[in-house]
Amino acid sequence: MHHLHRNGQSDLPIYARSISGRSTQSLARRSPVEHSFSLFSARNQPWATLKVSSNAPSVRFLPSYFEGQSISGNINLDLCKPDAIQSVSVTLSGQIVATNVTPFTFLEEKQLLWSTDMGDPRSPTSSGQLKYSGKLQGAYRWVFSFTMPSTCSVSWKSKEPPIALPIPPSFSERGATQYINYELFVWIRRGPLRIDSKLGTSLGYSPRIRPDPPSMLRQLAYQNGSPIVGPEGDPKGWTVSQPIPIKGTLFGKRPVEATCTLSISVQLALALPLCYTRGTAIPCSMTISARDCQAVDLLATPKSPQVRLLRKVNYGAVEQPLGKDGQTLTHSTTDIVSAVWWPDGNEECTDVHTRRLNGEIHLPKDLQPSFIFGRFSVKYVIVFQPFEATAFEATDKVSLFSASVDIATSHAHGPLPRAYAPPGYDHLLPKPTSYGMFTSASICG
Repeated sequence: MHHLHRNGQSDLPIYARSISGRSTQSLARRSPVEHSFSLFSARNQPWATLKVSSNAPSVRFLPSYFEGQSISGNINLDLCKPDAIQSVSVTLSGQIVATNVTPFTFLEEKQLLWSTDMGDPRSPTSSGQLKYSGKLQGAYRWVFSFTMPSTCSVSWKSKEPPIALPIPPSFSERGATQYINYELFVWIRRGPLRIDSKLGTSLGYSPRIRPDPPSMLRQLAYQNGSPIVGPEGDPKGWTVSQPIPIKGTLFGKRPVEATCTLSISVQLALALPLCYTRGTAIPCSMTISARDCQAVDLLATPKSPQVRLLRKVNYGAVEQPLGKDGQTLTHSTTDIVSAVWWPDGNEECTDVHTRRLNGEIHLPKDLQPSFIFGRFSVKYVIVFQPFEATAFEATDKVSLFSASVDIATSHAHGPLPRAYAPPGYDHLLPKPTSYGMFTSASICG
């Protein structure tokens, strides 16, 4: 993993649009959303209700929290007839869940809200010296508050000493073999030979991960709304690949040899690490050179370069039984988004054998952040794959260049990043997708 800063004070990522004339958009601090979950009687009347506040976009989403935020709420009972309840408690838990395997619990915090040992629940000064022996009837209310911790103590094997690890983000996707699930639930216990009641919800959790600031020249560009400086003028703001030889055939018969230098922006003055906040755009630059002028023109069209962001998920935090094919899925790779390219407007067309393209990789706002939690990890890599151009066929079909990058959840200190894709290239931007936040009808991992 690259250098990341946790425990920042930023809220959800803010995305400043480009300087191209489109309106600037920012995400203001949301008002808390109150979520309500109830148990119902045979007459369809709520008799137990759990209420929590969160910074989710709406009640249609699961309650969601950042590292260090408070999870506050209350539990309300409305008992129409006497009920032999002995205790009411609330638990915050984090688990790795896999099919047909006992969940692995890495986080568990409990609060006892009331028990018969604490006396009459309606007494404001209950000392606990007189055990309550009656049944509960009518309305009762208890409040609670947890603070999402930043670390947990984990022992992967019974004989291994526990180690402190950053708590991972929620992770739940269709087709995944393992999930990271957070839950908040209330236990209403009635004692021996009686059925207990459980009421709760899954939670969305995200750590606060902040990249280091970009180069000073890029910060000035973001601040002033001016174009960012390229690799030649801002060498500390970019990492530049070695010249990549590309061989192929033009019009099915004419051999072509070209050299392409791919530059990927970096958010450190020393050119490392490669870390970007979700919801922002990753600046890219590409220089294409060839003796064949026609080949240069073909490869320099905006749709020809194939630069993609891939996500790699590695499982293995808990042992799983073999699947139907005798194998257990241990990893998966997902193509997240492709870069958008456009001609460099500042380029002086003095060399007919060279073209330069500017580009961006637009990161989804709810993209899963990078993390490593034991053998469970989510990592990202930018890959440069062979050109796809009319009348051009690459000799080799393998990736030409790759760079590991990290996805953060908070902005670097300094000016907000901007997107620079011209208005005419809007149709090339990725369609909205969902990678991390789930509706309340789903289980948020």
